[in-house]
Amino acid sequence: MVNEDGSGADVPPIVRTRTDRDLGDCVRVLADVHERDGYPVNWPSFPDAWLTPPSLVASWVAELDGRVAGHVDLARSEAGDAAPGLWGARAGVTIDATAVVNDSSLLRGPAAVLPGPTRPPLIFLDVDGPLIPFKARLVGREQAFRRAVAQPPADGGNPLLDRLDPDDGRRLLALGGQLAWATTWMAEANEVISPRLGLPDLPVVEWPDSDGDTKHGLHWKTMHLVRWAAGRPFVWLDDEMTDVDRRWVATYHPERALLRRIDPYVGLTEADFSAVRHWLVQDEGAA
Repeated sequence: MVNEDGSGADVPPIVRTRTDRDLGDCVRVLADVHERDGYPVNWPSFPDAWLTPPSLVASWVAELDGRVAGHVDLARSEAGDAAPGLWGARAGVTIDATAVVNDSSLLRGPAAVLPGPTRPPLIFLDVDGPLIPFKARLVGREQAFRRAVAQPPADGGNPLLDRLDPDDGRRLLALGGQLAWATTWMAEANEVISPRLGLPDLPVVEWPDSDGDTKHGLHWKTMHLVRWAAGRPFVWLDDEMTDVDRRWVATYHPERALLRRIDPYVGLTEADFSAVRHWLVQDEGAA
């Protein structure tokens, strides 16, 4: 690491006690580790709560150049923790005498590794409205033929699936962002929607049991998507967000975000794709 004066001297990391103000950065680091190293195996619905379990004893962060680059915590062992139970059995002590160190290789963030390719922005996709419009789409014979070819055999399912346009899948993939389902279809979107659009299985945002704080007109998805993005730039394609959501995201999300409202009676249009492409090009220029 090079000092600001260009001397090239190594700057040692600073390790200090974690504060509540560090949680957002720790979630960002956790998201980087999850994508790079596959830890945790299943991304938690509430990563900030995952980092602050009731059994937490103490936690620390490592800083490099003023940025949080790693995290480690110490938590009391709980029933079901395999490693402490195994160690306790070998050492002849009860689980009460053990603790769990959660360092995940110090949850190394991007500030702690050599520069590399920047991860593409997330693109959160709603289904009903943007991909399955409330009105049937008017298509020509050629497009109808392509749709019929791409459609899996009829299974007696939702007749509105006929309103899906396989071209949407191709155009979404061409955007170059990381697509993710942000829909009440949840995992079923990969089973039913993805094959019809020619999409691979996508990450799925899992919604909390409660709709959360929807006061003052805030959409019930908004806060959760910002948590899920974990400080990463994102596009959100939905038919229900408003300026209330845009203002909230602009205030509480540290990176750029495009909240694009889709006309639910029309579905995604070329104007929508053009707006997203333009925003993504701007994001590349800012990187």
